[in-house]
Amino acid sequence: MKKSVLINGQEIQFELIELKAGSVHLRWGDENLHYRLVAQHDDMLVLKDQQDQVIRLRKNCFDQQTLICGNGLDAMVSEKSASLTKNAALAGGLNSPMPGKIFKVMAAEGDKVTKGQTILILEAMKMEHAIKADKDGVLKKVFFKVGEQVQGGVALAEITV
Repeated sequence: MKKSVLINGQEIQFELIELKAGSVHLRWGDENLHYRLVAQHDDMLVLKDQQDQVIRLRKNCFDQQTLICGNGLDAMVSEKSASLTKNAALAGGLNSPMPGKIFKVMAAEGDKVTKGQTILILEAMKMEHAIKADKDGVLKKVFFKVGEQVQGGVALAEITV
């Protein structure tokens, strides 16, 4: 079964081969990926692949997105739908993916920034999440200071072209 999801605002297609209790098998491009469930806690699943790499999935009940953490990377995943396509920026970019606390601001207002550059670090669920520029431009405004609490889905900063 072919599926589409938004990962940090970018549409990704994959084929779900098998989903059964305790495991999932999918094809992404030319790769066959197999994962087995090793733990489940409230809204978090812990999976391992064939090389024993751990991946954590946590459902964000505020906006129906899933945070995937593994191999040093974080990604927000949303099911592809018309409303999410229209508001794809909420799946990444300069919005808070979940409630948390501003841990560090890495760029100052007025700085030139490039797409992918870390603007600030959000601390949430005992992890640090890099909030990265979604385009090249000038950092016009950072809306929060270090130590301030933020809700999920709120704008954290603004970049102008």
